[in-house]
Amino acid sequence: MVASRRILFAVAMTCVLLAIVTPASAQTASALLREGDELPGAPGELVNFLNNPVVNHAGGYAISLSTTGSGTTLSHIWGNGSGGPGTVIITEGTYGDFTQTAFESFHGLSNAGLPCYGTTSTRISNGHTGLDGVWIGTTPILHEEDTVPTLPGQFSTFNSRPGCTADSIPYWVGGIGTTQGGSSQNRVLFYSTGLTPLLKGGDSIGGVAEPVETNASNIGFDYRLSALGTYYIVDAVVDSSTSTDTVMVVNMNALMLGGGIVREGSPVPAAIGGLAGENWSAFDLMGISESGNVFLTGDTSAAVAVDEFVVLGGQIVRREGDVLDTLSGPVTVAGAIEGAYVNENGDWAATWDVVEAGSNLEALIFNGELILLEGDAVDLDGNGIVEPASILRDFTGITTVAIGDRDMNGVASVYFTADIDTKGTSTTTDDTEGYFRVDVQAGTPGIELPLDIKPGSCPNSYNAASEGVLPVAILGAMDFDVSQIDVSTVRISRAGGGVAPNEGPPGPHSVIADVGTPFVGEGCECHGVGGDGIADLSLHFLSELVGPGLGLLGAPGGESVELTVTGMLSDGTPFFSTDCVRLVPPNGSETESETGEEGQDPLNSGSSVTGG
Repeated sequence: MVASRRILFAVAMTCVLLAIVTPASAQTASALLREGDELPGAPGELVNFLNNPVVNHAGGYAISLSTTGSGTTLSHIWGNGSGGPGTVIITEGTYGDFTQTAFESFHGLSNAGLPCYGTTSTRISNGHTGLDGVWIGTTPILHEEDTVPTLPGQFSTFNSRPGCTADSIPYWVGGIGTTQGGSSQNRVLFYSTGLTPLLKGGDSIGGVAEPVETNASNIGFDYRLSALGTYYIVDAVVDSSTSTDTVMVVNMNALMLGGGIVREGSPVPAAIGGLAGENWSAFDLMGISESGNVFLTGDTSAAVAVDEFVVLGGQIVRREGDVLDTLSGPVTVAGAIEGAYVNENGDWAATWDVVEAGSNLEALIFNGELILLEGDAVDLDGNGIVEPASILRDFTGITTVAIGDRDMNGVASVYFTADIDTKGTSTTTDDTEGYFRVDVQAGTPGIELPLDIKPGSCPNSYNAASEGVLPVAILGAMDFDVSQIDVSTVRISRAGGGVAPNEGPPGPHSVIADVGTPFVGEGCECHGVGGDGIADLSLHFLSELVGPGLGLLGAPGGESVELTVTGMLSDGTPFFSTDCVRLVPPNGSETESETGEEGQDPLNSGSSVTGG
């Protein structure tokens, strides 16, 4: 099957550039939700507090918040896992043996739209209250007082800062102790519902002589995992003097940059932008991509006017004291970073103070350039038009900013919370807090290429839980040679992030062969036509990665889901392609003819084709 909705690239690019300006230009920040609004999806509930924004890797977004209106304060997570209009994802309630009483402000969102979040709860069976717990959806994972099976003799003492991988695997920082209901004696970075300890006190770190300290504050809360959990990055305290005891850790090894260890008291190498005599001092916010690209903020021992830094791709890309050019003139970066985030594409944003005409102002900086400044007008009513009387006064929240992965047109959406002055007064008590999105042109808009999932089939029935491969073809044309595609950059996804094609052995590999014909139609319409005499790029994606990685497991049978293939041509031009699969349940019946004989892919005779 193939669905191709070709666009005129020149016209599409022009429209995008008219709608979304460059990072150095003014941006339109539009509110998705405001303090005092009736919460969409919860009639009668009025928003009274906005917490932390998050994103997933499928274009989705969410925020934790609280409402009043039902006679009590309720916690919610609100947003949309695929980027559509926001609605309530989950509200505190009674699930199993627990009655939730409040949500922690930190949470995560999987590509399937499942929330991973923390609560305080009451255990119904024994009446114990105020128990710290971590959840995925309505399923409890671990609560204070529970035994920790992966750490014999240990009980859970707290659970905090949860997140989700793209494929719905939860992770969080938790405390443990030897006494049920007692205080924390150690801290652990947990992964998955199986309670796998990624890092804990007493562990050894590669490249560091001392072990991680065994205490209740040895692992930082501002850790991050990559989209699919391949990497984690965290600051850990080792058994050393307080002037040298904090080390940046990636997957049980000390982070190395420019040939030197990233450790408190160690030199900042000149090769990455370090100043003479400069040492690492403190580490704040961080991130890491599936390719292992590290993002890090913090302080060094340099002079106060230049000590705050941003590291990305092994280099200091911004530091305090830098001068930024803006439409209204130069501003100087100053003070500490208050919030920062990096997406899978390496785009970063930070809320950071700048000095303009002698005044310190809060600013939102994207990829090193200022895009929004305290005193700017914003779109508080969410209609896409800036209101001159709605003035940004303050970026709020503990983690103030999150960035979605770039979409097919190279646009990244930045989410943040802020207080807005609508009264023109000097007091902050009459400000309105809002949850905002601003879209930034982060990369070159892509060209669209025709795609055929399961060439020769219509519809594309697909059992995400089965073994084998999902065959996909990017179709060639008279004016396009598929050999221009850099296969190493190709990913299949439901929006961002995604799964790479298999390049066996073992298993199948990409080949250039004529397997499909472009179809001109809408949505998930299709045909079952095979080759057209023009060479195509035939790819194969392992179902064991596609199902969980794209959030397809557990989706209802019969649903048609649009998938996206992205990548780059050899000259660096990005491209995107879309087609649909029709999901069938495990052990469901197949209603279309499979490619090849007896479930074999004719282009890779040793590989089976995934069907129902």
